[in-house]
Amino acid sequence: MLQVFRMDVKQANILKPMPIQPWKLISASALQGPAIVTLLVWPIAALFALLFGISGNSYQMLIILTVPFAAYLVSCAQAPVAILYFNSEDHSHLYVSFLLSNLVMFFSIAVITAIGAVLWFCHAGVIPTTVVVAVAALVMSAAFITLSAYLYRCHDPTSD
Repeated sequence: MLQVFRMDVKQANILKPMPIQPWKLISASALQGPAIVTLLVWPIAALFALLFGISGNSYQMLIILTVPFAAYLVSCAQAPVAILYFNSEDHSHLYVSFLLSNLVMFFSIAVITAIGAVLWFCHAGVIPTTVVVAVAALVMSAAFITLSAYLYRCHDPTSD
């Protein structure tokens, strides 16, 4: 995903004059990875549910339902790092962006995993836990998109 965002930043001199809001560009760029993950995970999960009988009130069902939201959160978490460290030819930029990207992804996934685990161990059920985890992931994604849109607006393509 970092490469997708880096390509958008490198094309900023073309994209900035267009009437596209930065948040729309970033959120659309972040959707392709989760869409692929969802299209891969849900049919395989349906097959396993048919073959092995996953019940509707199990932690496996909770994980299957929350995967798209977690994947979207991971994609959105990478956007600010890719905008700040967009130069893929500079090895120091690559190293720092790799470290920061992994750190941000780890903490964002840790937050929604902790929320889901607490609710699951409090016997909240699959649907309420899924809804809370999905809302938390979408709120965090919106925060990353807002930060990325601000950084993208501040990016000067002539200084590259």
